[in-house]
Amino acid sequence: MPVVPLRVPATLPAPPRRRNPRRGALIAAGAVAVIVSPVLASAGPAAADGERTAGPVQVAALTWTKPTFVRTIGARGSAGLYAWGVAYNPVTNQTLVGDYRNFQIRRFSSGGTLLGSFYRPASSRRGVPEGLAVDPRDGSVYVSDHSKDNRGYVAKFSKDGKFICEFKLTSTYQAWMAMDANGYLYVSDSHVWHNSTNPPQVRKYSLNDTTATATEVAHFGSYGSGVGEIRQITGLAIDDKTGKIAVADTINKKVNVYDGSGRFQYTFAGGVFKGDLRGVAINASSRVAYVVDASAGQVERFNVDTGASLGHFGSLGTGAGQFADGGRQIAIDGSGNVWVADYGNTRVLKFTATGGFIGAYPNPPQNAPKGSLALVRDVAIQPSTRQIFTIEQDNHRMQAFRPDGTPAGMWGRRGTTPPLGFNYPRGLGIQPGSERFWISNTTEHQMRVLNKDKSLAFNLGLPSGSPANHYNEPIDVEFGNGQVYVGDDADRNVKILNAQTGQEEGRLNVAGAGVAVDPATGDIFVSSWRDRRIYHYTKNGGQGSPAVIGSAGTGAGQFQKPWDIDIVGGIIYVTDATRNVLVAYERDGTFLGELGSAGTRPGQFNNPSGLTHDAAGKIYVADAGNDRLQVFDTKGWVKSDANPPSVSIAAPGAGATVGFPVTITGSVTDNLRNGTVEVAVQDRKTKLWWDGRIATWSATKVYINAGIKGGDIRNQQWWFPLIGAQARAGYAVSVRGVDGAGNIGSVVTRSFNTGS
Repeated sequence: MPVVPLRVPATLPAPPRRRNPRRGALIAAGAVAVIVSPVLASAGPAAADGERTAGPVQVAALTWTKPTFVRTIGARGSAGLYAWGVAYNPVTNQTLVGDYRNFQIRRFSSGGTLLGSFYRPASSRRGVPEGLAVDPRDGSVYVSDHSKDNRGYVAKFSKDGKFICEFKLTSTYQAWMAMDANGYLYVSDSHVWHNSTNPPQVRKYSLNDTTATATEVAHFGSYGSGVGEIRQITGLAIDDKTGKIAVADTINKKVNVYDGSGRFQYTFAGGVFKGDLRGVAINASSRVAYVVDASAGQVERFNVDTGASLGHFGSLGTGAGQFADGGRQIAIDGSGNVWVADYGNTRVLKFTATGGFIGAYPNPPQNAPKGSLALVRDVAIQPSTRQIFTIEQDNHRMQAFRPDGTPAGMWGRRGTTPPLGFNYPRGLGIQPGSERFWISNTTEHQMRVLNKDKSLAFNLGLPSGSPANHYNEPIDVEFGNGQVYVGDDADRNVKILNAQTGQEEGRLNVAGAGVAVDPATGDIFVSSWRDRRIYHYTKNGGQGSPAVIGSAGTGAGQFQKPWDIDIVGGIIYVTDATRNVLVAYERDGTFLGELGSAGTRPGQFNNPSGLTHDAAGKIYVADAGNDRLQVFDTKGWVKSDANPPSVSIAAPGAGATVGFPVTITGSVTDNLRNGTVEVAVQDRKTKLWWDGRIATWSATKVYINAGIKGGDIRNQQWWFPLIGAQARAGYAVSVRGVDGAGNIGSVVTRSFNTGS
């Protein structure tokens, strides 16, 4: 199941932790680094919100020149549908698909036409939309709307998508839900943390809209691998004819059937599942149950009354009727057709009742094209080609750009199969010399190491969580002192690895996310999300001086979520993903200054994450929330003037009819340096505007950043992928340029049409 990106709470470092005896000695034989615990600098009085605040930040006596904005790289690039939850609405005869990363519920007609979207705005939603359920009496829609910090919430919408209320359940993780004919809501309260003392449960709720309360009226479930027992629930369906409840258990690789009171009845035929069960649906009329087996890329069919196997359909792949990384949730429409979320291929698939492939939707496809970025988390420079490589969390892939910003290649998609199957990757490093790619395959709890030609060198990390080769959501990867350093945040350490074999040679006992190695001294600097500060170690793992740089807080030089670190020209640069700034310190802990603010314009950030630099001293920042890279020059040069840029539109031509995929292109010029090109697109028939941030047509006009390429930063080309374009439609485009100084140019317009 998908894992919501963690928002870890801030904590002060714990006392030194003893290594688990099963993991052997603190340091492997011959290790260079020593495991040490971070030592806190003196802290000031507690702030009103409970944070500890240091005294006044020591400001540098020397003059520091802020790095100058140079350019952006990449276009905003979410796919049109990260399909996860699926439900059929018998009242509207529509199939609903939860778009997991765009935070939308998509409505499809019986023929696969995308009719529209709905959900709560970012300011009020609790998390990502996962499980879906529909009240068969009035078509009301229930969405599991929760995150790590907001557990147990379910949002209710009308059949037309209007928000009604939210309910707070007693469950902790309800990614699968179902509603019976009487309006009772059933949820699967199950995740990896459930065990024999806190067993997974199926919970039944009575809902009251007037008071927005959910009353738990029943629950069942016992932990184990025996008859009728459950390890982890990953699917839930109700038989409307008998009231029986089918429960998928991915760890035990089986589906148990219970009566309406939770008494075990029987199990579907065993031995047919490969693993990673993801959803269950029951056709009460035909008496056929469907179970998604993601590991096999198949949907298994069973006689719902006897549990006998009736065969399967589907396979792994990217073609018609195939699944990338297997299907997700599943639903049956009013005609008995089967709809399955194909998250990895960013689409939903429709089959006949016996598995004949009907179609893939949206149609035309709304894939994220090459050069577009979605939650780009890290960046690295390849020395031999000077190409810029990125890793995208939401699109599960690595991309390359030429130094002028031209897209040069992309590799990977959602999946678990090496070398190019990724699971929310967040870290990327290119090894000096061999130029191997080290990728933090974060939610797979692995390090993926690829050769220069993108073939697999080796994997680090075992699914079983073996202490000898264990990673827990690794983030950053860095090279130095002839070794590899991995910030393994959730495992609360920095792992030190042999650069040739990946063998662990030591650890720093600190909950680290970002790592930097000082090329001058070999000293190691670690950013800690949990402690909100930077820790300093010597080359051999001893405590550096100063031991701590920065403190938790919102003031200048303080940290809320220090994501990554880089050392450029002897200066430490740190991205703060919450404060939306790039912070600079001297290595002795002297605060130099910071740049940036929240926003989408040049030099502004939204959740800045990884960073690196090139041989010329230019800094590259993964501006994750803005789906782009930003490049800054540390040398300093003329920064501003008052002359705005000018843009032109090259294609489509005025009144032209174009095919798919639709890409709008043009040029932009400025006498100093270009910043961004902003594009707004309106559907001339519906009057809705394209919001590329969430890949949705909405009533509000919004400008979205295009991609820019070209070596001369004063004369460049731009491109804008309009993945939401529909067949036989007409669109009006408005384009304007913003230069590096923030001057906004005049708007130019163009209208065009799409063919069939």
